[in-house]
Amino acid sequence: MSDLETQEFDLPELSPLSIQAAALVRSIDALSYLFWIAIFGTVVSVFIAGLAGLESNAGSEAILFGEYEVPRSILPPASLGFATFLFWLTGSRLRMLDQVLSDNELPIGMARQLFELNPPVLHVFEPNNVGRFAPLCGVSVYLWLWSVFFGNSAGLVASMLTQRGGQSSPFDFIVFIGYEVLCLAVMYYGARTIVPAMRSILEKLHGETFKLGFRRLTVVFTIATGSLLVTNPGIILGSFRGDELIGPHNANAVSADTVYIAGQEVRLFGVQALAADETCIDASGTSYPCGRDAIEFMQTLLNSAPTICHATMGTGPDRWLGVCFPATAPVNFAVLAEEPYVQPADLAHSISATMVRSGWAMATGRAREFYGSLQNQAQQERVGMWRGTVNPRRTRRSN
Repeated sequence: MSDLETQEFDLPELSPLSIQAAALVRSIDALSYLFWIAIFGTVVSVFIAGLAGLESNAGSEAILFGEYEVPRSILPPASLGFATFLFWLTGSRLRMLDQVLSDNELPIGMARQLFELNPPVLHVFEPNNVGRFAPLCGVSVYLWLWSVFFGNSAGLVASMLTQRGGQSSPFDFIVFIGYEVLCLAVMYYGARTIVPAMRSILEKLHGETFKLGFRRLTVVFTIATGSLLVTNPGIILGSFRGDELIGPHNANAVSADTVYIAGQEVRLFGVQALAADETCIDASGTSYPCGRDAIEFMQTLLNSAPTICHATMGTGPDRWLGVCFPATAPVNFAVLAEEPYVQPADLAHSISATMVRSGWAMATGRAREFYGSLQNQAQQERVGMWRGTVNPRRTRRSN
């Protein structure tokens, strides 16, 4: 028999209490990681909501992030999926922590010390969480974070529906209310999953009954509503305000997708225009100022007849998004004045359609449904900027 086989090792004895303490610490650490993920998710939601509100993303169904485009339509369900999964995971970790506290034989004073030495990042198990409403206690901060998250998520839905509804179809209240109901359902699921386990843990630690409280819920609703309005102020200033007809009046081209008419700048719905300093390469390989040519073409259109724009107030007090027509176009403006939506069939007569058909603009977002065939025709006929090469990534994203 070898010396190694006969050698005795002196191993430190592990007591049951030390094992239970280690299990408790592991449970606390696992929960802390989830709180960090919740904080990160809220920060990301604020960041995306800020991107969605930028002028360069107005009216587009995709949010531009560097060279990447994120479809608006996937963000709301992704938000609810993220929240549901994190609520489920947090609830399971809380129940695990509650079970560890129930099964171990640690003195309650030692358990409290372990929570103080290894606190979850939001300190949701400190004594002040079970007392009277405290706006900066851990539970309250956790609620405020999720309130901002859900408010931003609802704001993204509202902004998506506002951009659609302002020009070619009514604001879809059914979709918006349906999403709000889903938000409330997920929030209710989170409360039912997290609060009972949290209440049990706090009672074991401090011997007091934890209650979520009406005041906390009121602040949750207020913060969520505020986040919704900050994310999408157009709910107040835009779609719910109603659309307006501007003109007929003489107009000028501010850019290849923006019209100045009757003291207002109106950006054309569904058009991505060339930047003013954009250059392209023609069929012979020669560089030419296609951005300037696009603006000059727009001005020629505006000079041919007075212009009338059906516009919606956007996310700024002096910013309008609309569809503009020559006053001679066969569009029933009397009907539009009563019914604040441009009929899809009339879009073929719009200035946006002419710009796309002539090869001096590109269809974007939902407008591809109306202008996509015109753009294909322009590319096939190699007119406007399509007579050579152009890099659409360098163009100014209009709407």
